[in-house]
Amino acid sequence: MIPIDHSAHFLLENESYASLRKTKTGCYNGHSLCSSNMCSCSEDGKSFFFRMKHKELMIRHTFEVTCLIKFLAEKIRDTIIIRIVDIPILSMELDGNCTGSSQFVISCKYSSISEKYGFDPLEHSFNGTVIRKLYGDLQGNMSTFRIDNCSKEDTGTYICSGWSNLLGRTIKANKTSKIEYEEPPLITETSSVKLSTTITMFSVKFYTLSGTVSSYWCKDKAEIKNLTNYIVTEEECAIDLTFYNKEITHLAYISNLTVKDNTPGQYTLVLQNMYGETRVPFNIPKVNDMDIDCHLGVFSNRCSYNSFNGSSKQTGYYAAPPVDNPPHTYSTTDPHYAEAVVDVSVGIVHQYEEINDDAKDVHIYEQPIS
Repeated sequence: MIPIDHSAHFLLENESYASLRKTKTGCYNGHSLCSSNMCSCSEDGKSFFFRMKHKELMIRHTFEVTCLIKFLAEKIRDTIIIRIVDIPILSMELDGNCTGSSQFVISCKYSSISEKYGFDPLEHSFNGTVIRKLYGDLQGNMSTFRIDNCSKEDTGTYICSGWSNLLGRTIKANKTSKIEYEEPPLITETSSVKLSTTITMFSVKFYTLSGTVSSYWCKDKAEIKNLTNYIVTEEECAIDLTFYNKEITHLAYISNLTVKDNTPGQYTLVLQNMYGETRVPFNIPKVNDMDIDCHLGVFSNRCSYNSFNGSSKQTGYYAAPPVDNPPHTYSTTDPHYAEAVVDVSVGIVHQYEEINDDAKDVHIYEQPIS
């Protein structure tokens, strides 16, 4: 059976509150077209929905709502009693900064203690991996968790969970929030590779624990925008981190700068996130910047030049400065020594020659006279 005029009336405390009517153009409340979240009518005009709002309704207040429908000469009404109850609402608050040396406080709180309630352990996770569960200090309708010296390992998502009993029903609820470690982007690896005599590539692997990170390369403090002599690439990769003895995988990045012509200068990768900036410098020295390795000797000096322009190692020889050699023992005649004589029995001549100052120390031993 279909109601007359395809309509239904709602009464609050026996006073008209709303009147719904189904027409070919839609469902109406009075002269206003219903919005889907406030009221609706079924296609066959046999059921009606209305969302009731009343500013004067108070907690624990009881009121009467009646639905009235007409069928030909007959009116059918149905009345229900509604009681407004205080539903415990779970909330979560964070207080502090995670900087490595400060305290961070997490509070889970129910808005009302009129019904039975309880809290579950606070769950800490990072990138979907559960790291640990914490038990808070319970006082009244609040459970408090304190993290001393909040560090990198405390970064992540925290889930506050609780339950309440309402009219014999157990209602579970949870709230989620995040702790971010307040630190600029972090570096894991750097490298500098000379691909040829004219090409050098710099590479940096980095990540951030907080938010997003931006990057750009500079040459001598100016951002590189013209890539004619450069190639800049960036790729994603994964790194392993350890939080409270739990291994987790985290997103990282590798930024590469290829210098095609080995132009001398300082090249710097600049990384930024919401908490600061990290700079990673590299250097290509000028051609005349050489590493000199010298060896000083009595008779000559030798210096090796390791040039940074990719040329081969060069060695230069320089004469040693004059040395005032003391007179050799046999350079001068001493009357205390007898002249050399021939020993016929042995047949050996002992001859000592003068030594020039610029000659090596030479000892000549002649063969026996035949």
